[in-house]
Formats: sequence, C-alpha cells, structure tokens
Amino acid sequence: RGFFWNFKHPDDHTDELAKLRAKIEPIDKLIAMMEQHSQNYATYKEYQERSAFTQKSFRKKNAASIDAFEEADKYIAEHIKPYYIKGKMPKLSDLQAKSTKLKEKYNALVPEHNAFVTKRDTAHKYTRQMRNYLQNKEQQERNRQYQEKKRTQQRRNDTLE
Repeated sequence: RGFFWNFKHPDDHTDELAKLRAKIEPIDKLIAMMEQHSQNYATYKEYQERSAFTQKSFRKKNAASIDAFEEADKYIAEHIKPYYIKGKMPKLSDLQAKSTKLKEKYNALVPEHNAFVTKRDTAHKYTRQMRNYLQNKEQQERNRQYQEKKRTQQRRNDTLE
C-alpha cells in the first residue's frame, strides 16, 4: 500500500504528461491556424485587391475562405508572441519541429506511465480485497465475542433461577 499511496512513485508521470500535453496543444492549434492562414491567403489577397464595389459580391461567393483567413489571422496575432525566436516570428517548420520534439518526449513517457497505472490499479484492487477480508474477519470476531457474551449472560441467568 505504501508503495503506491504514501509518496510520488518515480514511474508516475501524470504531472509531466499533463504539462507536456499543455505545451503541445497550443502549438498544434497554432500550426493548424498558420496552415489555414496560408491556404486562404490567395483568396483574401484577391478580395483586398478588388474595388469596394466588387468586394461585396466577391465576399459573398468566398465568405468561408475569407472568414477562415480572418479567424486564423486574428488567432495567430493573439497567440504567436510566446514562440518568437530572437524577436522574429517563427516559421511553420520551427513550430512543427518543436511540436514533434515535445510529442517524442510525451510518447517516451507513456509506456512507463501506463505500466505504472496498471500496477497501481492492480495494487488498489488487491488492497481493497484485503481490506474487505480483514473487515469481515474483524466483524466475525466481534460477532463471536458478542455471541459468547450473550451465552455467558444466559448461563448466569439460568443458574440464578
């Protein structure tokens, strides 16, 4: 029991995996938005180059692309700052390399952590069974003592009568 519950076990990587996941997810979201941005850039550029008169009809025809570009542009502007490299905006390949590196770390910890979780769950199951067994044994002993006490009182009552 103490092996699993009284202190942090070296194979328990729950916190590390959560931290890595918290680093990976925003990078992956940023990568997806950068890709969305580049996919819709040509349409948005054409939209910007049009006159105000033709922009309205062009936007109706290409609303999904233009909205996707604007959404990606806004997201990138708000979330890219922490990933700047020496004051410059990072390239998509730099972010992908960073994501891959973090995912490799994450994937290296997962098998060891899964083995720990299996051991912990098994130990928990057997601990619960032992606890139930000991509680049942104590209950049986209390019942036996109660019955013995009851018999002794009955004998005393019988002899007094």
